[in-house]
Amino acid sequence: FLAGYLVQGMAEEVLCRGYLLGSAARRYSLPVAILFNSVVFALLHSFNAGLSALALLNLTLFGIFASICYLRRGNLWFVGAMHSLWNFVQGNVYGVQVSGMSKTVSVLDSVSTAEGSLINGGAFGLEGGLGVTFVYAAGIAVLIFLQARDNKSRAVQP
Repeated sequence: FLAGYLVQGMAEEVLCRGYLLGSAARRYSLPVAILFNSVVFALLHSFNAGLSALALLNLTLFGIFASICYLRRGNLWFVGAMHSLWNFVQGNVYGVQVSGMSKTVSVLDSVSTAEGSLINGGAFGLEGGLGVTFVYAAGIAVLIFLQARDNKSRAVQP
């Protein structure tokens, strides 16, 4: 399962961060390129079961987070590994749905209830819930803060 997630996660990152982000950044501003590849990433999941507007927002936020990580580190392997491990741990360790895909073998088992779907993401899995919205938003804020701090320290150096 891990090998499958490694291929799947890296393939999405090569397409979205490796190709689309770079191609769009050559024609448009970096924020536009980040948003463009992030929306495309979210739309790649359009036919997954249980998709909601919140899930699309969260997938877009993940795309923004992954784009900023990629730009800060300059390493597509890191982003691909992060994406793959996120999916693997959700599905095969915690036993929750991964982007609406049905569960297979997992160490733990989780059952989402309809009553908590705004929080737990319901049939789409954690990526369709508000908890993940806050995690991604916080991650983006931290990365932007770190970039601003780095830019400020570089500007001060002679």
